[in-house]
Amino acid sequence: MLVAARYRLGTLISQEVPDFAKRCMGVGPYSSDLDEIAASSYPVMSEVGPALERILSDQGVALPSREAAIRVLLREDVGAIAEGRIAPREGMARVERLYHQADLGTQTKEYVGDSHDLHRLLGNYYAYDDVSRASDAVVLDRAIVQEAQAWMETHGGGGELDDER
Repeated sequence: MLVAARYRLGTLISQEVPDFAKRCMGVGPYSSDLDEIAASSYPVMSEVGPALERILSDQGVALPSREAAIRVLLREDVGAIAEGRIAPREGMARVERLYHQADLGTQTKEYVGDSHDLHRLLGNYYAYDDVSRASDAVVLDRAIVQEAQAWMETHGGGGELDDER
């Protein structure tokens, strides 16, 4: 679940938790934590975080490991690009943000992003900086979508990235 993954990585902001609690109402088991969080006007993560963990647990969602959380979020963002749910450049901005938030640069072997097989995607994304014509941007968009589709074929189901960690 994306909320659990973002919470694990510290990228979920406290203001998002009440909306999540409201969406959970009536979907799973009732808990007073749902009411408490949903009614929070000014949530602070140190206060709503433990309640969020209980809500997730009540719904049968375990907090993923840090690496599993990274994989979940990468699959969501790269998958959105591959499926056309988000523009390639915008989707890659999300991937790059996650790359930095998760400090994946410290895991680089040879090329930026290679620890999670993102190096070709990131290389194409960084190439936008050198584009001066719209037609060149369209070429990069297509290349990123193709790379995202290839990445999802390899990593979309949980296979290799799960086995590597």
